[in-house]
Amino acid sequence: VDGWLDDSCPTWTSILDTTSDSLDVASFAARPTLSSTCPDPYATYDFESGSQRWSTSPGAVSQITNSDTPMNGNYFKVSGRTDSFQGPIFDLSISLGCLAANTPYLFSAWARLSSTSTTSFCSQQTALPSGDNPCLRMSVMTLTTDGLTSTYRTVQLDPITAGVPDGQWFPFSGNINFTQQELNSTALAYSALLVNGPEGGVGIDLDDFTLTLPSKGNYPASSAAVCTDLIRNGDAELNGINTYPAQSLDIPGSYLTVGTESVGGTPNKYFKLTSRTQEFASIFFDIPKACAEPYSSYSISNTIRVRNSTNPITAQMLLKKTFVTGSTTDFVYEQIGTCASSQNTWAKCNATITFTPAYDVYTSIQLFWVTTGDTSSEADYDNIVVQRTAVGVNSITVDSSVASCWGVGSELMVTSHTLDFSGTSVTKISSISTSNGKALITLSPRIPKVTSAAQNTNYPAEAAILTRNIVFEAATDDTVQTDGGHLTIFHTGGGVVQQLEGVELRRFGQQGMYGRYPIGAYFSDVTGNISRNSIRDSYQRCIVLTDVKGMTVSDNIAHNTVGHCFVLATGSETNNNFIHNLGAVTLNTPIGKLMSITETDINAATFYTANPSNVWTNNAAAGSESNGMWFELLDSVRGYAAKYYPLIIPSTAPIGSFVGNVFHSNGVDGLRFYPNGWYPSSGAILSGIKSYRNWRDGIYFQSTGGIVVDDGVFSDNLMGIEIDRNCENITVKNSKIIGYSDLYKSQVSQGGFSSHCPAYMPLIGVQLQSYLLSRDSIGFSLSSIQFSNFDGISTGCVGSMAIDVDPGAQDDHFSAYSRLEGLSFTSSPTASKINLRGIVVSGVNDVMIREPMGPMIVLVA
Repeated sequence: VDGWLDDSCPTWTSILDTTSDSLDVASFAARPTLSSTCPDPYATYDFESGSQRWSTSPGAVSQITNSDTPMNGNYFKVSGRTDSFQGPIFDLSISLGCLAANTPYLFSAWARLSSTSTTSFCSQQTALPSGDNPCLRMSVMTLTTDGLTSTYRTVQLDPITAGVPDGQWFPFSGNINFTQQELNSTALAYSALLVNGPEGGVGIDLDDFTLTLPSKGNYPASSAAVCTDLIRNGDAELNGINTYPAQSLDIPGSYLTVGTESVGGTPNKYFKLTSRTQEFASIFFDIPKACAEPYSSYSISNTIRVRNSTNPITAQMLLKKTFVTGSTTDFVYEQIGTCASSQNTWAKCNATITFTPAYDVYTSIQLFWVTTGDTSSEADYDNIVVQRTAVGVNSITVDSSVASCWGVGSELMVTSHTLDFSGTSVTKISSISTSNGKALITLSPRIPKVTSAAQNTNYPAEAAILTRNIVFEAATDDTVQTDGGHLTIFHTGGGVVQQLEGVELRRFGQQGMYGRYPIGAYFSDVTGNISRNSIRDSYQRCIVLTDVKGMTVSDNIAHNTVGHCFVLATGSETNNNFIHNLGAVTLNTPIGKLMSITETDINAATFYTANPSNVWTNNAAAGSESNGMWFELLDSVRGYAAKYYPLIIPSTAPIGSFVGNVFHSNGVDGLRFYPNGWYPSSGAILSGIKSYRNWRDGIYFQSTGGIVVDDGVFSDNLMGIEIDRNCENITVKNSKIIGYSDLYKSQVSQGGFSSHCPAYMPLIGVQLQSYLLSRDSIGFSLSSIQFSNFDGISTGCVGSMAIDVDPGAQDDHFSAYSRLEGLSFTSSPTASKINLRGIVVSGVNDVMIREPMGPMIVLVA
């Protein structure tokens, strides 16, 4: 099978650079353009020139007056009310054509309630006998031209808990979105705003009324600016006494207004929420869905003041995410940040958020705050800022060799560049162009900003084409993981060269069943090629060679697979070549789904071998739930093949070749030798390894010796290289070992990715043993190694060190010979270079240090 026509075309390559063009929102709410004959603001009344378009409901009395403690000169007074429906009326009919439908208008006024007999129900925070809210209400009222149909729509209703005392002026404000029907001058004889609500006998006074479109500062200047700053008027300074666009969560009782205070002699406005009854009672701001574009990142900050005189309160920053399932609307919360504690003082809040495709299911997203442990104190909010810090990548630059063979519309996988093994992205190629020996690939949808060679040549993410022209796939309804397809190459010989190239396999493998893999080759000693295939969504492993010799497995891609992926299964497999293969999102096999209890797929490795006498060159394990590569070498061949190879001892077999392999973003170790380890009969060199951003070790050795690690790069691991028990004669040379790299530290701070630091768990460059395996042991050698970024202060990982000694001492002597030469340490003067404190605690009381051919120094603890 040959489905790959151009052998010079790579199936995957490193990303040289990324581009994140500005995200424009094509459709956004701009401020309506008004006719030159229309007033802007629409209406402003201080009543110094009379009532003009203001009147009152039939049966009540209105007047302009400045008596009885006015707010500011004249005001509009309605008295003689006998029912709650009566109140001030503002006529919209005169200039109905100057109003725009389906866009927010802000209204605000100063209002006062006055009762001539008893205290008003609103002032008492008590409902009317009918159960209705007795506080101030704004409604839009209309009457059709035939006089037969009238409508009333409430647009603002102050909560009962507002509790404003009678005779006291208070702010009354809100938002109105007029409907098309309410502005239809042809169908309507009359349209107006009605202010009413309190019971009969309670007067309603109004002053300084304004109805207006939000000012220009409330709108983005252009489509490119829609998502740059998501919160406008986050400091409450822009819209007078109107809180727009801040709103109160729909929790009964909460009363939102604009507060004012003096700060250093300068007036300062803020959002003030009173009459709270729950921890979740909060203001909120809408996050525009168009701005929750996958992989857009935002920084969020504000100040909060909780007026609790008893206890300091620590507020949390949350997102309320609403989704619709069938006919049901529901929501979930996501905590994104924490505020400093507040006790009647302003406290700072900070958060970062990166939206992913998982947010696409939500119909709305809102930002709000929770005061854990406080259900009733007044909460004040100010200086709310949500600024975009990054947008997703919409194009990548790679080597030009892909341009002639990667097709537009093909699916592309981009690997994780963080500690998250599942952080790959799948996108599609929109276009490809070439320039100066490089190919520019535009992508849709966008992907997260990943590390590129332009940032650091040691850590670029990989891009792999997943699409093939020949597709083998299980039925789309075969979602049960025992029902996948499988392809077998069995007992080939007789000089027939096997070739399986350029095939895409989807949903193959049958979980828990031996021999049921996407590609399995068995008992073959004929040269063959399994190359340039794409294995996707495998239910069990990827490419498995069982007692196969001389096979070349090259340039294959594996994504989202279960169990060990590229596998040499029994220990009898020799002289096979694994060249330039890539695996990502390698998942552990669930407990109970193993083929047998002897299999170890519950700790899956992207590359797994039971025999080292093979070749691994330029492969990449780019995100396994457990391990990047695992040498699990026993003292005999296992399984069906054991009886045919009694003389093969995998745990002492020599290496074929191991050059240029990369391990990153793995959930445990990048490369591990465990548990029996490996003592090759002739020295083995592991050359050009890059192992970085793994959750535990770059390389983990146990019961291993006779190994040289040469020309390696190890970065952003919990331990760069761990030399655990029963190891001997391991040399690490000509390498770089970095604790918390400056690049990843910057990426974590900007993107909110997981990291090892800060923590009370130290970063360690190399961990040695303190005792000899035997009297003939040679010990360990570290030479020509550059250590950097192991300072516990700057990394935030307390106690970090370049070289450590395992505290699991065997006796009270440090007896393991360790030769250290040509080492350099780049970090602050306070960084720990070589740390022996752990073994002192374990009871080791002496250590000998000497210069080669120099005097001996004995240190006694």
